[in-house]
Amino acid sequence: MDKLNPYDMKEYKVLNLTIYKNDYPIELEDKYRNELSKLLLDTFGEPPYSTHDIVRSAITFSYNYFCDKFLELCYSEKSVRFYQLILSQQEQATEVAVRADDADYPAELNRGYIALYRRVLKWILEQACDINLHNNEKTSLEFLKRAKGILNELMFLGDMIFSCANIYAEQDMIEDVAEIIFDEENHYVINHKHHYNYIIQDINKRFKNKSYKHVVDENALPDLYDAIENCFGVKYAMLTTVIQEIHKMNTPKGGQYCGFDWESLPLSVESMFNVDYGQAKVLFEGLTLHRDNKLKLHDLACKPHTMYRYLYRPILIWNIEGKDFAIIGINGFKDSVIQLATNCIPWGKAPSEWMQNKCFNEYVHFKEDAHDKWLDDTVEDKLYYAR
Repeated sequence: MDKLNPYDMKEYKVLNLTIYKNDYPIELEDKYRNELSKLLLDTFGEPPYSTHDIVRSAITFSYNYFCDKFLELCYSEKSVRFYQLILSQQEQATEVAVRADDADYPAELNRGYIALYRRVLKWILEQACDINLHNNEKTSLEFLKRAKGILNELMFLGDMIFSCANIYAEQDMIEDVAEIIFDEENHYVINHKHHYNYIIQDINKRFKNKSYKHVVDENALPDLYDAIENCFGVKYAMLTTVIQEIHKMNTPKGGQYCGFDWESLPLSVESMFNVDYGQAKVLFEGLTLHRDNKLKLHDLACKPHTMYRYLYRPILIWNIEGKDFAIIGINGFKDSVIQLATNCIPWGKAPSEWMQNKCFNEYVHFKEDAHDKWLDDTVEDKLYYAR
């Protein structure tokens, strides 16, 4: 680790793709633990905190603290080059998640880290929608060292946000699962009470490598492609072709990491394939995230199924040098469509812009009804054979 930058991250290769990772240095943990510990003591008084209400309040306080620090760090970073690096990492991590087998990972990495990594990268990309970015920095070793230090700190804060959200959920469900104590250095420590730590560890151990049966709609993607064509008159392949052509055209300036005029998307579909501009516009609008429709960071970890997030809206609008530009990673775009087909539409959810189309609305609810029937049939079979 570079002694001049204890927050630097190490580079690992998976399928020749780059993933950054580093254990959080003690300097980083102390930076936030010291401050938050003092704030907790000033706000909630003498520890320990063990009653349900005070534990829940203290965890909420901690969650908001880490969210505020995450935003503060993002908002202090105004170089578009940094967020282009984050998008590059998100694109590579998405490909790793889809293509890599367990044997492809080096010993220091695993699927769990990639999942956390991708979530935090998405959060960073979303915050860029709120920032007036500049284009005054060049890619260099000095830039990369600086950017990796910021990313490592954001990864730490993101990890803490998820930890607080998870312990809050446990406390809310079980009510007497957690307590907050302070060690000899007056640093807060969140513990599971009684026997819960043993139970949680045992559950994780037992089910870590288990396989689960799923009710899967093998036609989810083809059906979505058909619905897009039948209801909007646009083939899904037209959307990806246009995106790839725009990326190809911008290759000298950075390819898929280069911003462009959002209107180029529906206009290109209209000119290249002679389809209705208005319908193409609706399709792309349903996949676009900008400062006016994005969720606040404080809601992201607590409301994982809401639609206004990068996972479901992969076209980002960033303001660079005073002008709005669209940014799309092709892996992120394809992943979002898969997530919509498999993780949203079966539950009756789709982009609000798309749901205003009567034909598509009916399709979504048809798939929702079919999904409910599959689940009902599976449960009924289990009950029948259990008699």
